[in-house]
Amino acid sequence: MTTRSGMRIAVAVAGVLACVAAQAADGPEIKAEDVDSFRKYPKVALVGYAVEYQNFLVKASSSWGSSSSSITEFTLAGVSPAAMQAATDRLYADLMARLEASGVEMVKLDEIRQDPLCANLKGEKPEPSPIEVGFTHDKSKGFKNSKALVFSPAGLPWHRPSTNEESTRFSAADKMGATLSRAFSGQKEVREVEDELAKARGITLLKAYYVVGFGKAGGSVSELTRFNFLNNRSEKTVSASANAAAELYLDKTDTRLALRVPGETSSFRLRNNSSPSADGSGFFRLDKKLSAGADFAVEAPQSSNSTETQVGNAVSVTLAVIGGLAGMRGVGTTSTQEFTVTADEKRYIDTVEAMVRSVQGEFVDRLKAARQ
Repeated sequence: MTTRSGMRIAVAVAGVLACVAAQAADGPEIKAEDVDSFRKYPKVALVGYAVEYQNFLVKASSSWGSSSSSITEFTLAGVSPAAMQAATDRLYADLMARLEASGVEMVKLDEIRQDPLCANLKGEKPEPSPIEVGFTHDKSKGFKNSKALVFSPAGLPWHRPSTNEESTRFSAADKMGATLSRAFSGQKEVREVEDELAKARGITLLKAYYVVGFGKAGGSVSELTRFNFLNNRSEKTVSASANAAAELYLDKTDTRLALRVPGETSSFRLRNNSSPSADGSGFFRLDKKLSAGADFAVEAPQSSNSTETQVGNAVSVTLAVIGGLAGMRGVGTTSTQEFTVTADEKRYIDTVEAMVRSVQGEFVDRLKAARQ
C-alpha cells in the first residue's frame, strides 16, 4: 500500500556560494575525445543546438530485499518557458558569433538547409521547442522518471540522436519513440543521415548541448523486524528519509560540443547505465560540474507535518514528516515526499547564460586549437 504525505517544502539555501565569475576565472574544465580527425575537415556547420532545463527530479530509494521505498520529488518553480526560450535564442547567437570571430570557416545554415539531406535530418515533423524528456536522476530505482524541457533556437529544431547514441539516462520510451517515428516514415537513422550530409558537403557537423540542473533529490530506507510477544506476531519498522538541495549548475559529460567528421565512425564505447550521449565521432565535453550555488532561489522556507494511517495486513501505520524526515511502520510501504524550490527568474536566467557563455568560449577555443 502507499501513503502520501501531501507535504510540500519550499527549499531555500541561506548564504551565497561562489558566483559563476569566480568559477570561470580558471575556465571550465573541458576534455576532448577523438577530435584529431577534425584537422582533415576544418570547415564546419552548426546543425544542432539545445539547452536542457531540468525542472522535476525524482529519487526512488529502497533497501535490499525490501518492498518498501522512499520517493523524493523535487520541483523547480518560478521560471517561465518563454524566459527559457529567449535565453536559448541568445545563447545560440552567442555561439555563432564566437565561431565566426574565431576564424573557424563556417558554412551558413541557409546553405545547408537547401540540401535534401538536411530536410531528411529534421524529419517530416521537426520537434517543437520545447520538448519534454524523461530521464533518471542520480541512478534512481524503478520506473519513476525525472523531467526536463529541451529548448532549441528559433529556426533550428533539435533532432534527437539515434537510440544507440543517446545518453542512457534518458527514458527508453523517449529514445525509442524518436527512432521508431523515423523508421515508420521510411527515414534513415539520424546518425546515418548526419554521416551522409557530412560526406556530401566535405564538412564537419557540430551539435551543441547543455544540461542545466537546479538541485539534487535524495532519500534512504531502512527496515527493522522484531517479534512482538504481546501480540504474538512479527512486526516490521520501516524508516525513510528524504531530502532536497537547491543548486544551479551545468552538468558534466552530457554538456558537450559533438563533432561529426566525414568518414569517421563513432568510436566504440562500452555503454552502461551512466553512459553519456555519443552522437558524434568526437567531442568536447564539460569534464567537471560547473556550479553557481543556490543564489537563484527565493528564500521562502516552508514546512508542514502530516500524519496518515495505513490499513493493511500489518499494524496500523503512522507517517510523521518533519523537515523531510519520515518514520513509518508497516509492510510494503511507499513514502512520497515533495519539495519545491522557487527561483528568482532573472537571477536564474542571468546565471544560466553566464555559465553557458563561459563554456561556449572554451568550446570554441578548443575547436580552434584542434584545427592546427
